[in-house]
Amino acid sequence: MDYKSTFRKRNPVLFFTLVFLTAITILQFKTYYFSAAIIIFWLFVEYFYRLPISPYMRSVDELKKLDAKLGLVEDKTLDENAVYSPCYGIIKKIEKTKDHTRIISVLDVTDVHYQFSPFQGELIQNDYKPGQFYIAGLLDKSRYNERNHCIFKRKDGLEVEVIQIAGVLARKIEMLDPKKKKYGNGEPFGLIHFGSRVDTIVPNVIGDKIMKLFVKEGDKLKGFNTKLCVY
Repeated sequence: MDYKSTFRKRNPVLFFTLVFLTAITILQFKTYYFSAAIIIFWLFVEYFYRLPISPYMRSVDELKKLDAKLGLVEDKTLDENAVYSPCYGIIKKIEKTKDHTRIISVLDVTDVHYQFSPFQGELIQNDYKPGQFYIAGLLDKSRYNERNHCIFKRKDGLEVEVIQIAGVLARKIEMLDPKKKKYGNGEPFGLIHFGSRVDTIVPNVIGDKIMKLFVKEGDKLKGFNTKLCVY
């Protein structure tokens, strides 16, 4: 998997603060140990803000070259009937009701913290709700945390809700482009800064198609590389 750093773009204040502190400690005070600590923290934050390069971000020529490199004649990995994971993290709980299934995943500070469109479709609803900042892993309490509700709709009418939930450290939920409505499969749409939680709610039935789940509690999610379910 290829990644690109987005630290400078997503958090420019912290980026230039680290640049300034590193320069001052080396040039003015010559405190190399403190400078080393800053650089280590800098590298961690660069790692935290990494963004996986999804297929939608590559041109047709790049995809053909990648297929040739991997020995693929035709890319059959994309299932148009599937819902892909909108996040990284570990599935802590799966709640099933008569109509819907809620997949609760918790992200630690080492996970990719971008959220992705679960399929090619349209963002039809985006509602921010203020709240508390409990630890994301405390599922009963973190239900009341600050959150952002996003509903994506596919061309066949399927609607999937993705809920970005802040944690005790993550106190900023960001939509990358608040005005954007059309999304490709696996296209990043949001970011939660540091530890957090993401809930994905899928219908159990759409029309005459029954949802088949491909994940279970304890599974590690890898964003658009993980298939959640099909219809």
